[in-house]
Amino acid sequence: SRPSRACRMLLCSLLGILLLWLPSSRADGSENVKEVTAPNPTLQEGTCVYKTLIFNATIPVPGKCQLLECDYKNKKIKIKECKEPPHHCNRTDPSAPFPKCCATTCHGKSNPYCMTPTGIPLLEGTSQKLGNPCVQYTCKGGKLSTENC
Repeated sequence: SRPSRACRMLLCSLLGILLLWLPSSRADGSENVKEVTAPNPTLQEGTCVYKTLIFNATIPVPGKCQLLECDYKNKKIKIKECKEPPHHCNRTDPSAPFPKCCATTCHGKSNPYCMTPTGIPLLEGTSQKLGNPCVQYTCKGGKLSTENC
């Protein structure tokens, strides 16, 4: 016989909780990168000027975990930099070359789940609609909130 839906949900939730507790590492850092466009770019005769740097290709920013890309054709300077790491993560090697300097090591959150009144664990940052009448449970910051649906 197959396990009930509630049992399968409980098993999946427990597996998710276990995975949150295990430390994880993002080795190359590339998924932790964002790209922004420099405001009011200075472009001169096929080159870009950003602060004290003059360049016409993609260059690393000395002393920072950033890359600058001169997109003269589209009149833009693109800045590639690290995304803000989640509160339970730390930069692995901030002095490494870009994008490895964006790599993070994450450790389990202190409150990775909330428990619904019916005993179903709900992972941090998720919502689920349960019951009759319908109630939407949301787990945020280790606290369970409810809302009628």
